[in-house]
Formats: sequence, structure tokens, C-alpha cells
Amino acid sequence: MLNKTRLTCLVLLGFNSPLHASDLPFMELLEARTSVSSQTQALAVASYDHEYFDISVDAKAGDMVVGRLNHPLNYKPSQLSDALHYEIAGGQHSPFMLRNQRDENGRLFGEFVLSEDAGLSMGQYPIDVVLKHGEAQVEKRTITINVVHQTQWDLLHQRAMSFLEGNRRLQGAFVYTDGEIEDYIQELNDNDGAFEGMEFYHARNEDELLDIRPRVLGKELMLAANQINALAYALTYSDQFGYQGEAFERQRLLSALYKAISRYTAHFPLKDFANTPTLMHNMVTHQWRFTDPISAAGFVMSPVMNRDISRGDTQAKQAKESFQALLQIAFDLPYRQRQPEYNRYYLQQDLKHSPGAWADANRHHRMRTWLMMSVLWSDYNQPLTYQPWWYGDYAPFAAQNTSLLPEWTPKGALYDLKMWLETNTRYAFKYGQSGILPDGTVSHHVGARQDMAFFAYGFEWMAGTPSEVVGILADTPWKLSNATYNQLADFVLDSYPNFVYRGGLDFQTAGRSHASDITPIFGFTKLIKGIDTVLEAKSSDTEIRRETELVNFRNNLENNTHEATVNRAYWNSDFMVQRQSGQQTPAYYMSFKMNSSRSMGAESFEPDVGYHNGGGVLQLLVDGDEYSKVMDSWDWHALPGLTEELRVNELPMKSDFKLFNPKHYSGVVSNGNHGFASFKYDSEAPYNSASANKSVAFIDNMAVALGSKVTRTKNGDGWEVGNIITTLDQAAWDTPLTYQIDGGDQQSVDEGDYLDDTLSVQDSAWFHQDKMGYVVLASSETSVMLRGGDAINSTHGDGEPVFHIAIDHGQHPSGEGVGSSYQYIAIPNVSAEQMPELVEQLKHQLFVRTNESSHVVYYSQDASREIVAMAFHQAGSESVATQGGEPLNVSVDKPALVLLERNGDSWSVSVQDPLHHVDRNAMEENDRRRLRFFTRNDRNTLNLTINRGLRSGQYDYQTQGHRIEHLAGQTVTVNGYGNQSELTIELPDQQDKAYQGRHDLFTGMPATVVIAAE
Repeated sequence: MLNKTRLTCLVLLGFNSPLHASDLPFMELLEARTSVSSQTQALAVASYDHEYFDISVDAKAGDMVVGRLNHPLNYKPSQLSDALHYEIAGGQHSPFMLRNQRDENGRLFGEFVLSEDAGLSMGQYPIDVVLKHGEAQVEKRTITINVVHQTQWDLLHQRAMSFLEGNRRLQGAFVYTDGEIEDYIQELNDNDGAFEGMEFYHARNEDELLDIRPRVLGKELMLAANQINALAYALTYSDQFGYQGEAFERQRLLSALYKAISRYTAHFPLKDFANTPTLMHNMVTHQWRFTDPISAAGFVMSPVMNRDISRGDTQAKQAKESFQALLQIAFDLPYRQRQPEYNRYYLQQDLKHSPGAWADANRHHRMRTWLMMSVLWSDYNQPLTYQPWWYGDYAPFAAQNTSLLPEWTPKGALYDLKMWLETNTRYAFKYGQSGILPDGTVSHHVGARQDMAFFAYGFEWMAGTPSEVVGILADTPWKLSNATYNQLADFVLDSYPNFVYRGGLDFQTAGRSHASDITPIFGFTKLIKGIDTVLEAKSSDTEIRRETELVNFRNNLENNTHEATVNRAYWNSDFMVQRQSGQQTPAYYMSFKMNSSRSMGAESFEPDVGYHNGGGVLQLLVDGDEYSKVMDSWDWHALPGLTEELRVNELPMKSDFKLFNPKHYSGVVSNGNHGFASFKYDSEAPYNSASANKSVAFIDNMAVALGSKVTRTKNGDGWEVGNIITTLDQAAWDTPLTYQIDGGDQQSVDEGDYLDDTLSVQDSAWFHQDKMGYVVLASSETSVMLRGGDAINSTHGDGEPVFHIAIDHGQHPSGEGVGSSYQYIAIPNVSAEQMPELVEQLKHQLFVRTNESSHVVYYSQDASREIVAMAFHQAGSESVATQGGEPLNVSVDKPALVLLERNGDSWSVSVQDPLHHVDRNAMEENDRRRLRFFTRNDRNTLNLTINRGLRSGQYDYQTQGHRIEHLAGQTVTVNGYGNQSELTIELPDQQDKAYQGRHDLFTGMPATVVIAAE
């Protein structure tokens, strides 16, 4: 007969979209379990290097040593014979005696107790212990008990208490008065440990829990957990019931808490928690909602709970076993996440080198509970978890001689915690995996597209909670290696110096915190604190390779003197930064964030803001607060750089549709000083209306923006249809907006005035506000829309003045003809008085062209220097006139981005594959519910021809991104024939073993070489 749980699964299977077999609870029966070890085999391979034992030199007779003997097969207690026991080997004079213990599941422990007639002195006490089966010796080894002034447990408890006091998630949701505590003590005593008004306390089985409904059950369980937490935390502050109060009153509270945790655990859906249908999916995968308050409660109670247990208090013993049983959910995993096919964590054919389970930013959430558990256990040598899938005999991982987290199986609480910290910095192998990507960006959410998460998720993961916990283990037997600190320093230094400008973090890199009030001051606040946390977490002998650089960066942030001049291509995240700052040059910051079949823009926690993030957002900053101080006044339908319908209704959230840009074409190419980015803007989401080919060339201090094939693709019917526009900028309106159209009279509008106008441009127009200039170059009649003041459709309704400049493509651009293209230039650090002359200079120095299959930018100030940027959407040729007279002809044999810079007699040649060598057929067959990116298995070779004489030879190019190095196969071969040169560029592909399995993430990496002219 089917119970309700199994019936629910069958209903899901019949009425919803197809589920993976491993998504169904009853499929547990089909999971492969191959035990490859008997007791003898387990002991033969057991390692005890992690063990540690200590006791205070001031210990009294009967006091216990911290750290117990733990049988290696305790995670399989059914395989432990009742006849197994530990003894101290005969013939030894030891101040300790050994007691065997079994928990309620039959796990075997050996506990050392100070003998009554012993006197201790500082030092180490080696003891030979034997494991016996009856009278037969199974194993003999030597352990060492350290006699110390302060046990490691006391030290860790002090440090962890400081951590708890600074962490709101561990302190729960409530603070109770002594009167409220008294009421709760009475309530818990009257109800055998249950809080009133909660249904789950009366459920006797899974079916009855199902009757409560998942959302309600989750809320009840969280509420009860936080109430237990609040009562336990009162031990730290209550005058009546706390540690500073009367012992009798404190014991009354403890007795009520012992009942409460035991009753709570008895009714909690522990069995197969990660797959239970009684709770919502985000509850069972975000276990810290329960484990944070519960683990913190147990941690706070642990000193007196351990004392009560040593005195024979059975209620306290039951409470601790309840804590340990319940907190096993902290290591529970859904079936699907335990399988090698789970792309986010594993490399199915090479499990040993996988990032491993929980290779994502939620580690920083889990770390809080794990720290509390490691101290609550009060046993250095007891594993954090007994969940069987984490052990080395869990098939099919055992078949490849590895585990879910490579190189780790649970051994002892502090050892386990250290291993999770040592493996915290994760490097992704392919799209669809969280972690640090080869281009230097960090990603967390990867369900449908890769995100960029340098604030929300990513920062906390790499430089937040884990770094704090690293400091708790400093100068202990579990201190972290130098490598861990070096990885933390590398993460901070590899990208944040490029993204932080005048103290603010580029909001397109910030992930879900893009609209946070902290993002504009991220460098002054979060980042400085994160660096301080890393530096303060050092052990006395820690050496950080880049410590001086880290300290200098931190001090420059604090003093607001941070400088950086760079162009950098972030090809995994479809992102480019161009910035300049220094003592001799005016500072500016520009960036361009695109999206594709691989990446998306920053998500949001609420509607209205962030929906269009990543849709070709071109930021232009001088003061640094041009956007941040007016985001609440913004019209979020019109982000800077975006080409989309100007709608007036409420913006949805990205998660409302989970439909994104299906196009593969998106690329960035950089030579370090200049850069070029191009993509096909599109979206399958019903809210989006437009598509376009969009490019930005960052040359010197300019952003040259080009667009073609601007097309309305959806939402073209009805009377509320808005125009498709390309926003040049929407920023704080701090000075008069000045402009000139086709050489006519200059016009000026004061800041904050009502402005709603559309201007016709036949040749060129310039606009200026504050320190930023904008030039529109019209290849045909172009409409420019100006809005400001109350004409802005402010999403949040704030009154800060905003101006908005956009090219108006009309309601129904077709992709061809008038209204289907745009060309404009943004120039920072200019005055309105300089603009007319700048426009005339640009007309002579800059050439731009867009057509159906390519975008071209040519720039030259004098005959000794010229820069060319070309985006090819297909194999073909382009020709541009040059100042030297002879046209420059460039041809490629496949889609490519090309950036050429000539300085005198040398050429910098930079290229990139904007399709990332995609296997289109495999992508079409892919399950679109989850992000997978497939590359072709042939060579990724680009053949480029240029009608200029270049020196023949083979040139090696370096990797770009967070590791700059020469790798085998990264070559450019030049064959020169007079004034004609043929370049064969070997770009990364599957056949390149040098990328160690990360080839899919490297196929879009730019290649740059410098070649002398012949």
C-alpha cells in the first residue's frame, strides 16, 4: 500500500515535467552502495594523523581528556561487533584510565579519564592502546596526550564565542527578557519540551508531517529553532538565568532546553532530510536556516552540558545526542547532488580532480554551523558527519578512488573543518560550475547562465566567513597552510583593483547586491574589512606571498588613493573594463557588461531593479557616483548602453521567466591598453522586445559604441507599444546639459528642469553634462531623445535629478535602414567648451562602420599610430581607409574579434573567437533547464590575412586572466609575402592538454602578440 509520501512522488511524476530518477525519494533503493571494506580492511587503511588529545595541567581526578578514540567504522555502526573494545596496553604506568563508550547507535569510543591518584606536569604522555575483539588483539598503536595550560577546546570555544557574538545569523531572531524566559520554561515543562501552537510536535510520522504542508512546516521548524536559540543565548546575558546568575535558575533553564532540543529532534524530518517531500526544496538545500540557530544553541550550552553529562545527567546526554543527530542535516545532500553526473560539482570522467561537492558560495553559510559543530562535539577526533556518502567507499566515487570532496573523508571535527577551509577556493572547470573562472571573475549562480558575484555570494565565500574561521584555527594544531592565505590574497588582488573606483564597486559585478547602499562604498567598507580579516587570520609563521601588495591596496582604499590604468577582457563573464587613474592623468572608469548563452547579468531580490543587468550596460564614470547616488531616481527600463523598448510598466525579475539570451556570439579582446567587445543582444523572455548587434571599442580615453540590426522581435502590438531606444547615458544631473546639433546654436538646460524632447541629427551632435561628453555620428537621419527632471519615469520615485540621453529607433525597427543602427562616442574629463573642437577632430581621426555582418572602428591621431577594431559575424573581409593612404584590408576565415594597434614599426595583434568554439549541434540537444556549454573537438584555428608586411616566424602568446603564463600550443605563425601577411592563430580547444580539463573555459580567451613590421 502506498503511503502519502510515495503517492506524492508518483503524482509529481505524472503531472509535472519529467524528473531525473534520482530526484525521487523512493529511488534511494536504487542508489549503488558498494562497501569495499570490512573491519579489518578499514583499520588497515585507517590514518590517525588527525588525532589530538589534551587536558589541563590543573585537571582534577576524574576529569576527562578532550579528544576520544573513535573507531574508523563509526559511520557504519551496524558493522561494529559488540565485542570490540579499547584497552590500555599492559605493562604501562599511566596517569589515565580508559573507558569504553557506545552511543545510542552502537558507535564505539574510547575516553581517557585522569586517575584519582595522578598528578600531572606539563608535557606529553604517550600511551599504547589496543583495540580488541573479545580477547583477540585487532590493532595496537600509540597516542599522545598533551598536558597544557589551556586546552585547545577552551581556546577554540573562546574564539568561536567571539565569532558568534559578531554574527547575527547565529544569534537567532529573538532576545528574551527574564520574564519571558520564565514563561517559556514553564511552557516547555508543561508540554514535555514543545512550544505551544505548533502542529509538527504532534506529527508521528512522515505522512502526518505532509498534512501540515511544506511551507507551514518550514516556518514552524524555523520558529522553534530560533526560540531554542534565543533561550540558549540567554545563558550569555541574563541576570537571572545566565552564567553570571544563580546556579539553580540556570539549571532550570538548562533542563527546559534539554527537553526542548530532544523533543524538537524527535519530530524533525531527519530521515533522508535533503529529499523529504515534507519541506520545500529551498529549505532542504539551505539547511543553515535550521542548523545555524540549533548549532549555536548547542555551542552556548556545551560547557555546562558537558559538565552535566560527566555527572551522569541522562537528560543532558540525551540532549547532546539530539544535537548531534539533528546537525547531521548540515551534511545532507539531495540524491542528484551525490551523482557524478551533477555538472555543477563534478567531472564525471575525472572525479578525483573535480571541484567537489558544495563548490559554491553557500559554503560561507555552511561554515557557521560547521564551526559551531566542531566545538559542540567537544571531541577533536569525532567526525563532523557520519553521512555515508562523504566516505571513501561511496560508489561510484570509490571506483575512481576518490570521494564527493576529493582528498577528504570525515575523520575528526577540527581536521574536517580545516579540510573544508583548505578547499574553499574553488576553480571552475567548465561553464555551469561555481567558483573562480580563468578570466578572474567569480560566479555562484549557474543554473541557467553564469553570473558574476563580486559582492553578494562571491565576496562572502572567498573573503568573508571562511576567512574568519581560518583565523579561529590560527596557531592551533589545525592551522591553515600558506597556500590557503595565498589563494585568498590572489582572489582579492586579481580583480577588485580593477572593479573598485573611488571606493565603489562596479554594480554590474556585484551580483544580487548591485542596488545595495553598500555597493557605492564597498571598497571603503566591505573590502577593507575583508582584507583585514585575511591579515588578522594569520598564524605566527604564516607567509603570504603578496602580503605587501595586499597591505598597500588596503591602505590605498582607506586613503582613497587607489589607482589603476588598464583594459582587461573578462571573456568568461562577457565583460570588459577600461579605466585610467594616476597622479598625472585625469581618472575615469568605463565598463561594458554583455550576456550570451553562457552568461547573464546580476540578479535581484526584488522586481523593478536589475532585470536588464548585463544587457549591454555601458558605464561611464568620472566622479564615481554618477549612478549610485541616483539609482532610486532611475528609470530601470533604460540602463546606460541598453538597446530595448522604453516601457512604463513594472519590470519583472529575471527568475520570473528564467529565459535568457540564446546567442553564442559574445566576445572581448584586449591588448592591455585598448579593448573591443561585441555581442548579439537578444532574449527569449517575453518581456524583452528587441535584438541588436552591439559593440564597444575602448580606445585611449573614449568608448566608441556601435549597433546594427536593431530589430523589434516581440511585443509590437497594442496601443501601449513603446519605442526601441539605445541609452547613451542616464546619470546624475549635476550641471547644465549643453548640446549642439549639426553645428547649429548651442542649447543648454539647467539641472533638474523638465526635459522631454526628441532631436533630429543629420550629421553629428554633441552633448555635455558635468565632466562627460557624448558625440553622435549619424550615418543617416538619427533621432536623439532627451529626458530629464519630472519627465523621467522613476522606478522608485525618488526626486534626485536625472538626465537621460538615448538614440530613438522608433517603434518598429526592422534591422535594416533608418533607425536600425547607431554610432556614438563617450569621452570623460572634457568640458562643454572643448566639445566642438573634439567633434571636428573625431571626424578626421575616427572612422566607424556597421553592416549586417561586421562592425569596424579605425582611429589614428597621427601617421605613427593607428588602432583598428573589427567584429566579424562570419568569415569575410573588411577594408578601411588610413591616414597613410593605402587602405587596410583584413580578412578572417571564421567569426572573430580583431584588434590591431600599430606603434611605429611594430604591430600588436589581438584576436578572439566570440563563439568560444561552440558545438552548435550539442547545444541544440542540451537540456535547457541547466547550463551546459559544449565545444567542438577539432582545432580552434583562426586564419587572418592583413595587407601589411609583418616579420615571418612563430610567436607565443600568454594566457590572460588570473594566471598569466606561456602554455604549449599558444602560438601565432606569421608568413609574410611582401606587403601581405598570413597569420595562423592557434586558439585554445579540447585538444590542448595544457589547460588541464578547463579547455571549455579557455576557448574564448583572447590572444595577443607583438610583431615587427618588415
